[in-house]
This record gives sequence, structure tokens and C-alpha cells, in this order.
Amino acid sequence: MDDSLLIHRVIYEEAFKPINYFDTTQDAAICKFTTKSAEWLYEAEYRSINDKQGKLPISMDALIGITFGAKCSNEDILYLVKLVNEVGYSNITWRKASMQRDSFNLRIEPLRLEEL
Repeated sequence: MDDSLLIHRVIYEEAFKPINYFDTTQDAAICKFTTKSAEWLYEAEYRSINDKQGKLPISMDALIGITFGAKCSNEDILYLVKLVNEVGYSNITWRKASMQRDSFNLRIEPLRLEEL
């Protein structure tokens, strides 16, 4: 793996904490990109941070699933599925989020591509 790629677990905070960019600029920037409201805790998100511009190669073994957001269109889903398959990723688990009618929760379910 490229040494410039860092994987960070997102930290979920109840309250916004101002960042002092004069302390350590790199740590402040990482904190800025890896901190979210506690309302998003259910995501259990990780973020990759790269210090280079351009395309980032991802190992065929590293990408195991893609979850589409609740408002993602079928057209966008089919476009990305086609693109990912053309590149050669074959062991992808496709999922789709849907909003619940009686709460703020999201339901994540397997995506049936044949139904799109």
C-alpha cells in the first residue's frame, strides 16, 4: 500500500469542537475530515486520506462493497455498477439505503440490480 494513503475511523461528536489550525496543521486537517455529528454514528464510517492529487488505485481485494444513498438515482447506480464491473472488481456487495417513514433511521438492504 502507498505510504501516502491513511485510513482513519470517523469520530462522532455530540457537539461541534472548534479546530485550532495553528497547533499542528496536519492533525487539524485530519480532524476536520474525520469528525462528524453523533447523528451519523450508525454509519461506522472510515475515510481514506491521500496527500496526492488524481486517481487513487484501489486493490481488487480492498473494495468489497458499495452502499448507495437513499436519494441516489437508478441511473447513477447503474452507471457506477457498470464502471466498477468494467474495471474488473467482481466481489462487490451492492446495497441501498432507504429512509424510514416513522423515524430518522435509514435501512440498508441488499440491492437487487435486476429490479432497477
